[in-house]
Amino acid sequence: MKSLKEIFQNVLIQQNKIAAGSDQLITVHHCHLVIINVYPNNVESQVTGHPPKDLSAILTTEVHSVKAGGQIASKLSNLILNHYDLGSTTVTGIPMKEEQNASSSANYDVEIFHSSAAHTSILKGNAADSALIRTQREGADYETVTLKWCTPRGCSASEMQNCIAMHRITPVDVNSRPSSCLINFLLNGRSVMLEMPRKSGGKMISHLLAAHGGEIFVHTLVTARSVLEDPPSISEGCGGRVTDYRITDFGVLMQNNKLVPLKRKFDKTHTETPLSRMRSRLDRHTKYWPITISSTFIFNLKNYIDPLPALLVKEEMTDEEVVKCKQVIYSLINLETKHEPLQTPNMGQRGKGPKREEQYRIMWNELETFLRANCRTDQHNRVLNCLLECRNKSDDEKNKLEKKDDKVELDQALRELDQFGKFSEASPNEYVPRATVIRATTDSPMSPPPISMTPSPSVPSRPSLLRSGPTAGGSIYSGPRTVLDIWVSRTSTEQRSRDMRQEFAGRLNGDAIAGGGSITKLYPNLKDSDCGGREMHIDG
Repeated sequence: MKSLKEIFQNVLIQQNKIAAGSDQLITVHHCHLVIINVYPNNVESQVTGHPPKDLSAILTTEVHSVKAGGQIASKLSNLILNHYDLGSTTVTGIPMKEEQNASSSANYDVEIFHSSAAHTSILKGNAADSALIRTQREGADYETVTLKWCTPRGCSASEMQNCIAMHRITPVDVNSRPSSCLINFLLNGRSVMLEMPRKSGGKMISHLLAAHGGEIFVHTLVTARSVLEDPPSISEGCGGRVTDYRITDFGVLMQNNKLVPLKRKFDKTHTETPLSRMRSRLDRHTKYWPITISSTFIFNLKNYIDPLPALLVKEEMTDEEVVKCKQVIYSLINLETKHEPLQTPNMGQRGKGPKREEQYRIMWNELETFLRANCRTDQHNRVLNCLLECRNKSDDEKNKLEKKDDKVELDQALRELDQFGKFSEASPNEYVPRATVIRATTDSPMSPPPISMTPSPSVPSRPSLLRSGPTAGGSIYSGPRTVLDIWVSRTSTEQRSRDMRQEFAGRLNGDAIAGGGSITKLYPNLKDSDCGGREMHIDG
């Protein structure tokens, strides 16, 4: 086989030399040599086949070994598909009447060859659907696309389908009865729809078989959405609900970044082109631009923050525009000082919205993110610094208010402690419940619950309480503790220690040892009994 390839290559080179010196011959630029070795069924092949391999720059060879008989036709079909770029389609479920019994019918399959471009639209679609229709042909080395026979009808001009491609077909087995019946059916002016099953369920008509001028064609139909149909719902894609998209704001964004042709000739010597300037402008407008309404908060407060977003996306800002942005920040701080909630539009969310404190926290964080994303000049930095300074100032004021509130709480606790002590002195054996401390400020909904304390009947005097100071072990999650809380906690601990069970007698009466601990006799009265016994010790 190797010598056969070399002989063919030498002949090819000689013929190219002859053609190069002739005006009537053309040289062979590339040749593909296919060698098929056919051997008897009862003999083992001595030739080893191999896939296409480049023997030289102008010659490619491949070798196949097949048994004599049915394998020759299968191998030739496979080589034809690759050589002529053909595809295979198997039409399944064709109802045909039996020759012996005309009253009954059976379903048959017919395989046809055509250009491989007829399968391009369906094989490039959903991978799961494509894998469902591609099957290995039995007894062959190639794949076939299986499509189901659909109810045929007459092909008229009023019923023409939206086709994107049309290719001639030929049946693989021209002498079989199912193939001849299908060909005659189509040549009589009928058309056949071919259905493509889907993995998700349902079917889709993908191809049409029809005859034109005595030749049969396969028509590739449009399987995607037509431009004449209604546009698909936006909820079918990623993102979720249709009403959650900022559609109006996106329209404004497109309007502000509209491209128009220049009326004058552009000077190419400039370093910055109009296209690059437009790209930088679009980049500024989309530095921070949430797609959905639910993913942003400040852009839902247009009546509070306008015109700050439109001014910050500018390339340069004037002093007047900086003043306008600062006024927006001051107005928001004024609203927070007055404890006024931010009115947001109904975004279709169920339940109550965030609390007032949470609203302002989210708003300030997102506004700072927006300002930092658009910080490109000194004027933009002035707006950001204004926000940071105002926020720090407001935080300091909050700390002062908290200190003032702590002082008010301490005075209130001392007054209640005096009243609590009078009640306990009047009735020392009577249980007196803890008085409720009315705080000067309202706790946040996110504050942890206060520590549950059990009051004690015995109440020390106020001077001794103040001398004792706070007790250790208070939880960091208990919030601000008053003097009354500290006193009740300490007295409860003392009461619990007094109410503990009686200590083990051996530990109380044991003799201390050098290493620590104590030692005591086990059963000390054992010798006094009649039975006697051994003296035993145990470490305490």
